[in-house]
Amino acid sequence: SRFAKVKTMGGDINIESVDGWVNATTMGGDISVSMLGNSGGRHDVELTSYSGDITLTVPANLSMEFDISLAYTKNREGRYRITSDFPLQQREDAEWTYDKGDPRKYIYGTGSAAGGANRIKISTINGNVRVKKG
Repeated sequence: SRFAKVKTMGGDINIESVDGWVNATTMGGDISVSMLGNSGGRHDVELTSYSGDITLTVPANLSMEFDISLAYTKNREGRYRITSDFPLQQREDAEWTYDKGDPRKYIYGTGSAAGGANRIKISTINGNVRVKKG
């Protein structure tokens, strides 16, 4: 398909073979997206899970700018991470934040590939983030 916009209040989202932009949100569940296509056209991605793992597979030559945030709550410390087949700079909060209810820390991943034309924004709480070359 040329684009996908999906939202669910609970449950997994699995999008295969999209050649365009993607916006997917789940209140509780895993998200898996596999993108196809050449480097032309818009391929912006926004993936949000409020509890779950997110896996994004993209063409190796896609021009991307990564903005990834992974939050984890105090009782889940050390369980989650960001892994990527593309170079990312990662940093982790040193202090717990209390402004969203449960104490949480954030791990951030940023970077670009092939010029950074398409925005790749990924956000999850208490889940892993994986970015793979397809």
